[in-house]
Amino acid sequence: MTSALPSLLRRTLRRAALAGALASAAFVAPSAQTPPPAPAPAARTGQPTTQPTARPTDTQQIPPVTFRAEIEYVEVDAVVTDERGNLVKGLTREDFDVYEDGVMQKVAFFSQIVIPVERLDRFVSESRPIVPDVRSNVRPFEGRIYVLMLDNYHTGALRSALVKKAAHEFVEKYLGANDVAAVIHTSGGVANSQEFTNDPRLLHASIDRFIGQKLRSRTLERLDEYNRNPLLQQQTDGQTGRDTKVLDPRDSERGFYASSTLGTLRSLADFMGSIRGRRKAILMFSEGIDYPILDVFDSRDASTVLNATRDAIASASKANVNFYTIDPRGLHSMGDENMELGGFPADPSFGINPQGFDQERRLAVDSLKVLAEQTGGFAAVESNDYSDAYDRIVRENSSYYVLGYYPPSNKRDGKFHKIEVKLKRPGLKVTARKGYAAPKGKGEVTAVDPSAGTSTALRDLLNSPLQSAGLTLSVAAAPFDAPKDNVAVTVEIVGRNLKFTQDKGLFTNTVEVSMLPLEARGKAQQGRRSEVKLNLKPQTAQIMSATAVRLAPRLTLPPGRYQLRVAAKEKGGLTGSVFYDLTVPDFTKEKFNMSGIVLTAATAQVTPTAEPDPILKATLPGPPTTRREFYPIDVLALYAEVYDKLQTDVPHTVDVTTRLVSESGKEVSRTTDARKSNEFQLAKGGGFFGYSAQVPLADIAPGRYMLQVQAKARIKDAPTVQREMLITIVEPPPDLVKPTAKPGASEKP
Repeated sequence: MTSALPSLLRRTLRRAALAGALASAAFVAPSAQTPPPAPAPAARTGQPTTQPTARPTDTQQIPPVTFRAEIEYVEVDAVVTDERGNLVKGLTREDFDVYEDGVMQKVAFFSQIVIPVERLDRFVSESRPIVPDVRSNVRPFEGRIYVLMLDNYHTGALRSALVKKAAHEFVEKYLGANDVAAVIHTSGGVANSQEFTNDPRLLHASIDRFIGQKLRSRTLERLDEYNRNPLLQQQTDGQTGRDTKVLDPRDSERGFYASSTLGTLRSLADFMGSIRGRRKAILMFSEGIDYPILDVFDSRDASTVLNATRDAIASASKANVNFYTIDPRGLHSMGDENMELGGFPADPSFGINPQGFDQERRLAVDSLKVLAEQTGGFAAVESNDYSDAYDRIVRENSSYYVLGYYPPSNKRDGKFHKIEVKLKRPGLKVTARKGYAAPKGKGEVTAVDPSAGTSTALRDLLNSPLQSAGLTLSVAAAPFDAPKDNVAVTVEIVGRNLKFTQDKGLFTNTVEVSMLPLEARGKAQQGRRSEVKLNLKPQTAQIMSATAVRLAPRLTLPPGRYQLRVAAKEKGGLTGSVFYDLTVPDFTKEKFNMSGIVLTAATAQVTPTAEPDPILKATLPGPPTTRREFYPIDVLALYAEVYDKLQTDVPHTVDVTTRLVSESGKEVSRTTDARKSNEFQLAKGGGFFGYSAQVPLADIAPGRYMLQVQAKARIKDAPTVQREMLITIVEPPPDLVKPTAKPGASEKP
């Protein structure tokens, strides 16, 4: 909110705040036994009398889409350092020469990227960070992009903790507030992975689900095979190990593991290729691929693994993605293989000896070095301290140059084209990718079915790896225990971005909003599309331009983890998207639980609502809002539901407390309500009740606060459930503060 408010909005805000402060009956929780009556059609005090004639179209499932970024030009990022390894800034386009296959290219695009490291400003309560419950695209993405790839297939189970420790350290100490990261598990456990987010809690949770699945050493498997076969130990005269080979009995599995890991790298690089103008980093936590690719006679998948390695590097080069490989084993040690050592064959020609372990380790480490060095990254191996490596990764992804050029030919020859970046200034070192693989065959053409509803622009936003700024919107979501329409979503689109046109005295625009929930496995769930036609009178258009337009739809989602993707487009062509991390609890598994919190405020009634929530209209005194910044003249109201399956046959009481706590830990507001079990509404296996509370903000100092709702049953050993959100109280602008009126005086409209 700005300090200079339109006079109409200023008066409306005053009235809304006054109505919220005086009409306390509107904030009283409805009875749990008798549903409250629907509100009268007359406008509530303080609401604008002219609402937008905006109605969403029928909902429909968003069809699956494909997102493709063709190579129209080649993009390469370059990190420049001096002789001491310090990053060099301030270079220009004229300082670089770019060659493709030995031929100098014309640099058509040049940019220097300098990204500051912003530390997370966490609100810590009871030693726990409180994460905001609203997601917005108000700031364009200007951070670093990381993917943490945890290689289950090439990490020993007993060394899983080392991978977790190393990955946790990077997220905790090196992930900036302006960065995004994803976590991928190579074993195909998609449900264990995490889409791009800047919420450290979700990243840490995904890391904690990692379990190494590496096969036993190839040397140990061959030794067991030798010991199981007495014929190998009873050789006839003149026979040696060269005449009778001892093969790895798990060679096929080992080849599959290697190909799968490399295939994951390739797919990640392809997926990240659609992100332009940014350096992209994949941090691969792995002990390395120890498949013997040079033993083409005894290792059946040697050529397959070798080709998969080339494909992964080619995809990274094409997508301008850098691999950073991190070996969690640290300094050289025999590890758990040492515990399984036994006697080796006396005949050295079998090639089964202690040196086999060293050969496997060298092969694995070499694979990490090749993957990193060929894509512009580096390998962090043979070290127990990753701080230097992490510092270097952050530095290289914070200051670099992006150079783009159009290739000399658009032939889709499928060949690898070598790139070389040279500097004209002496004494400087440049690190860049080695080349790119051109596509092969005809380009993919995706036909857009206009009958599907969702526009092409929004499809691209929904299928993009990252959310997009432009049309500013904010999203909040609260899950409830219900068979359908169980997720209450609130979307607010900033009104100043809407480009109205005048038609017969009305201000018109059309806003398209599409929602796509992606579950943890990447499968799209039932989506929703709304087309809001705005035909506004001048006063309503003025209010909307100064505030926002709100939609409060419902989604039906089964329990699970989701990334709710919301994209919007206005008629003027401006677009934007928000990716919201959402967890829908399985309320059937817990005997005592709570829904999400839905929040409104007295001044929230000022913002026009194009699509109201039909369920919350009966339980919340105003429309839900994504605003979390309020003036001290405001009054908050919230709604949540408590689900109780503790002891259905024993009468008991549930206490629900709403608190407002400052960053210093001081409690500045508290309200408590007690509900008896005979007041609960019946539900499967127990009962539930709706809970509402009013939180006046008068006399509360500006600052950031935690709003917490906590429920506890008066039963021995009963669990406590709570939900929290962050709000900020700011000083109101001078023209919004109402002066003290003289006795008998009244405010002029």
